[in-house]
Amino acid sequence: RKGMAAPAPPKVRDTIPNNIVASGTVAAGIVAATNPLDCLRVRWQVLPRHDQGRSLIAFSREIVSREGLWLGLWRHGLGANMAAVFTCTGVRIGIYPHVRDALVASAGAANKDARTMAAAGLLSGAVSFFCSTPFFQAKTRLQAEAGLVDPRTGLLTTGARAGHAAPPQG
Repeated sequence: RKGMAAPAPPKVRDTIPNNIVASGTVAAGIVAATNPLDCLRVRWQVLPRHDQGRSLIAFSREIVSREGLWLGLWRHGLGANMAAVFTCTGVRIGIYPHVRDALVASAGAANKDARTMAAAGLLSGAVSFFCSTPFFQAKTRLQAEAGLVDPRTGLLTTGARAGHAAPPQG
């Protein structure tokens, strides 16, 4: 319409948290669905040498038959994995446009170009991975130490650390 002013753009402080929450939530939801594959991969990688003669399919069937899908593959590291991906994706996507625009402004350019967008991607990615690395480390450790616990002794009866004390769950 004529005579109507265009709506003001959202303030930076309002859009960064919204972008982080929106993108992080979607990523965490995807991880919630795919965590069994990640857990299977980690458990496969930490198998002792004498147990490595099986196929990945046979290994996954053994885990599910002995420990169940939830206890054997889904639960381990789920919270830490969701936190890691929420943080990594949310921060990277949430701050990227603002980092890009700040780089364009600091260069005195009128428009963004490939170099500016690449630099903004590198910077926002570096910040996001710095923030999420502790969660990824916790996720991998929880998945690597997964297995059934004997309720009488508190020792793992399956997994790469069978015979050792069970790690705290998370």
